[in-house]
Amino acid sequence: MPARLVGLDKGSLRFEVLAPGTPAMLPTRGGGHVSLHIANRAWSFEAEITREGSDVHVSRPADIRPVQLRAGVRIPAPPGMNVLFSLGETVLRRNVLDLSGRGLGVALQDERGEPGAGAALAEVRFSLPIGPAICGAAVVRHVRTLPTGQPQAGLDLIGMSPADSRRLDAWVRGQTRTGRRESARRAAEAFADTRVLLGNGAEGRTRAVLDCSAHGVTIAGEATDRDLAPGALLVGVELHTGKATVIRGNARVVDIVSHRGRPVHAQLTWERLEEGSRAALEEFLARFRSD
Repeated sequence: MPARLVGLDKGSLRFEVLAPGTPAMLPTRGGGHVSLHIANRAWSFEAEITREGSDVHVSRPADIRPVQLRAGVRIPAPPGMNVLFSLGETVLRRNVLDLSGRGLGVALQDERGEPGAGAALAEVRFSLPIGPAICGAAVVRHVRTLPTGQPQAGLDLIGMSPADSRRLDAWVRGQTRTGRRESARRAAEAFADTRVLLGNGAEGRTRAVLDCSAHGVTIAGEATDRDLAPGALLVGVELHTGKATVIRGNARVVDIVSHRGRPVHAQLTWERLEEGSRAALEEFLARFRSD
């Protein structure tokens, strides 16, 4: 739930809850996890949280940990993408220049009334090319001028629902991959005769290989792969080129990229390969690299 720091008491921090949250959504007393954003830095800690009317009091932490704000890849925004946000009593609409799984780069107008570094923005709302609008709040991490002369605000998104957070992250990661269409096309052509057999279950399933290395393999997903999840162990995985089996062993799912609930890519890492499989894989990759 987004909130703004409004005061320091003797033994606690006093916050004001920002929309779309309300104080009534919090219990009158309980423990919780707090992320505190100040200017261009952030910290997280566990604390005792109490509510007195519209005020929320957070006990001063005994242990506080720095948080890395810039996590994940940042990509250019789709043409025409806008964001709506509240700044005090004013609602502004601004163009989005770039975005990541947890933030937006927003074009500011060179005039008064624009948000400054450290400002809390309530009721942030924007839409991706697919799916419903994403809602939450944001903190202005920085304001800077781009080489083109355009003022830009970097927003850290907070208060998103878990579903919206996952959808934004999956969309950004998916666009990162589609942004490498040429390399993906070359990889698909190189591995056109290569397949992976997933033997985890009563019946195996064969999937096309998009990329392969000594550490793992990226496969094309299908609608029936919704049961695959990061961390899942797949027993009896085989890598085939033509009719020949290159390796046999286990693999673990490390990443899934989905679109509208349908898996697009799945990244696996090799685990517990059968004897001789590692050498056969290295030979296969060396032959591929020399072609």
